[in-house]
Amino acid sequence: MTRFSARVEYACLAALELALHYHSGRKVQVRTITARHHIPRGFLVQILRELRNAGLVNSVRGSSGGYLLARPPKEISVWDIVQAVQGSDQHRERSTLESSPLASVFQGLWEQLGRQEEQLLRRTTLDELMKQLPTELEPMYYI
Repeated sequence: MTRFSARVEYACLAALELALHYHSGRKVQVRTITARHHIPRGFLVQILRELRNAGLVNSVRGSSGGYLLARPPKEISVWDIVQAVQGSDQHRERSTLESSPLASVFQGLWEQLGRQEEQLLRRTTLDELMKQLPTELEPMYYI
């Protein structure tokens, strides 16, 4: 089972927050995301920049600016987000088993698990995640 970094988890939270506001067309400000999800501001700004560079979010400057998804939530998978902030550098911690003559059996298992994880992340969209949220959860608006 892959353990994702805080960077990936924060990126997923930020993207899901933007997805909640997608249909309203409302731009979400950094301070809203940091307040709601307790993500350090500087870290979030870096993550949003990476998501923007990957074409997943758009940013609008100015006092009424903020961030919004670049595509509908049904077109953005969790895999897209992971790739945007982590890239192909999805390194697992090196196994201590590598020095064992039996390690090859586990290496095949770990590779198969990685492929299954990737398939799940590719087919899970932000839209599907929003459908799993409690119905009483509404986007919070900050003034």
